Amino acid sequence: MKIEIQGLKELQTLFRKLDERTQKDILVELTNKTYDEAKKRIAKHHKTGKMEHNLYKKLKLSDMQAAIGIEDDGMLVDWKGKKVNYAVFVHFGTQPHYIHPKFKKALRWPKESTDKTTFAFAKAVHHPGYEGDPFLYDALGEASKDVTKIFERFVDGL
Repeated sequence: MKIEIQGLKELQTLFRKLDERTQKDILVELTNKTYDEAKKRIAKHHKTGKMEHNLYKKLKLSDMQAAIGIEDDGMLVDWKGKKVNYAVFVHFGTQPHYIHPKFKKALRWPKESTDKTTFAFAKAVHHPGYEGDPFLYDALGEASKDVTKIFERFVDGL
């Protein structure tokens, strides 16, 4: 996958000319904007609230680094013999696939009803796949629209 940001070289050149305090302020502002956008977009995936709860932002200003992602706590599922954070599947989607029980004779899930103790059972189910919701990419795209405004607040005459 390739992501290309228009005008990035010009912004990097300008960014390098700024004093360290201003660089850090801009990095914090852009990270906070992206995180806030991600928080808004992830809210629709609220069945358990795990993804929203596990959304994080990390700033390491000494190295001018920032990261936004989803922690693994309670989010790991088996996939091809590995433990994978299921936010990956929500973000990028899945192909149609079959789901089989791993250690039991049948799958079980709660039916939609007023009675919380009603369950459906099956030996296997065909999942139709999921298109995905690239909420982190979308949040970055939305935040990047404000890059010029953020730079203007910190840099005179931009």
